[in-house]
Parts: sequence; structure tokens; C-alpha cells
Amino acid sequence: MARNKPQNRAKQAKRQSNGTFPKGVSGNPGGRPKGFGALVRAKVGENGEKLVAFAMGVLEGTHTVGADDAAVGPSIKEQTWACEFLRDSGFGKPAQALEVSGKDGGPLQVTWSMSLAPPRTESEET
Repeated sequence: MARNKPQNRAKQAKRQSNGTFPKGVSGNPGGRPKGFGALVRAKVGENGEKLVAFAMGVLEGTHTVGADDAAVGPSIKEQTWACEFLRDSGFGKPAQALEVSGKDGGPLQVTWSMSLAPPRTESEET
């Protein structure tokens, strides 16, 4: 069976012997398919309303599975993965905050020093 390459897939660069790509070469030259984020936003709402509704349903326990084993759908873990995938794909991963402080939560203290060497003479350069 032949595999179809995605339409946005350009020729992928060859990896080096250590498994990395050479400097300045992308392993994903085509990038994300065009319009994918817009499609996700159209399905979940421009502001993620359906994602919020789903998350609230999980939080409040209103999302349940079927009564008999045949009617059991995806687990909450699988549904949560789908929710995170759609959020990350449509809106990008949430930024992670990083608080930087000095000792015991105080301000950072930056110390910078520089020493200048005397200029070289012609006899030292040769």
C-alpha cells in the first residue's frame, strides 16, 4: 500500500549520523497545514466555548459513559487528550510563566566586571 504524503510536505532534510538536522535546516519544512487552526476554531468556537463547556462537564461530573459495556465511549482520559490536542492545535500551547527572583524572594542582583588588558606592542604580536 502506497503512503500519501501531505500536500504541504516539502522534501525533508536528511539527518546527520547523530540523528539531528544540520544547522539551519528544518525537519518540518512544510509546517502545519494551512487553515488547520481556523478549522479547529470553527469546530470548537472562536473563543473555545465548547472546550470550556466540555472541561466544566468533566469537572462537574456531568459527562458519563453508557449503561452497558457496549455503549461505553472514549474514556475521560481520551476525551481530555482530544480537548488538549484541539486547544493546542487551534490556539497554541498556553504560555508558561516563570518567576525569577533573588535569594529568599528578593530582587535579583547582577554583578558585572571587566578587566582591560594593556594594548599589545608590535614585538608581542609576532
